[in-house]
Amino acid sequence: MATFKKLREMIQIKGNGNIVSKEIHVSSFIRLHLSGKGLFELIQSNEEKVIVETDENLVDFFEIVNSGRTLYISADGKFRKPVYTQCIVRVFLRQIDSLYIRCDQGDIKCDHLITLQNLLEIKIQSIGNTSLNINAPAIKLLSQCQGNVTLEGKCQLLEVKNQSEGSFTSREMATDILLFKNMSVGDVKLFAEKQISISHYGEGQVNYWGNAVLKEVKQYGTGQIKHLENIN
Repeated sequence: MATFKKLREMIQIKGNGNIVSKEIHVSSFIRLHLSGKGLFELIQSNEEKVIVETDENLVDFFEIVNSGRTLYISADGKFRKPVYTQCIVRVFLRQIDSLYIRCDQGDIKCDHLITLQNLLEIKIQSIGNTSLNINAPAIKLLSQCQGNVTLEGKCQLLEVKNQSEGSFTSREMATDILLFKNMSVGDVKLFAEKQISISHYGEGQVNYWGNAVLKEVKQYGTGQIKHLENIN
């Protein structure tokens, strides 16, 4: 009888260590779905495309598919599971209205500011860290991940429902109005300039900065809700 270890080895395919780069041009999209392992980088550009850097023998395991105005990117594999030596996926985008992240040991980052014209809806259901640098009129975020979430940039309205295991910080996001509902396990750092509402049902410290008026506070969790003057 095959052991669990043997079965796992049968369905896994390991990278050969020869790292190559492949560029894939895609149709215009406003919704982005990310799934898989490795590192996903989001980059604003006038040209929409995806660049994959990974093992030569695993490049074809990536699925990059347009469906309507949605771009699906998956690095999971279907019947056999790739084990990458290195996996970096760079997504070049113009404008997006929706970002859905469902990664298993995959990190998301955006080193440079992405400026959007419309509301951005974000859903994170991952094992991994997410770091976004966004300038948008409004952002609506549902976080249900195991990992740390960091938001930077600027928005007029930020609405967050946090149900994660890990830290959450939007301290570096210049937000006018912040609506924050916390049901997570982990510390929270927030910033708002005009108005803030906090509902805390989770476990961890909730600190907030800025000149915002505290419109509403609900404290049912463990850990203090505290306003701090010093941004450092």
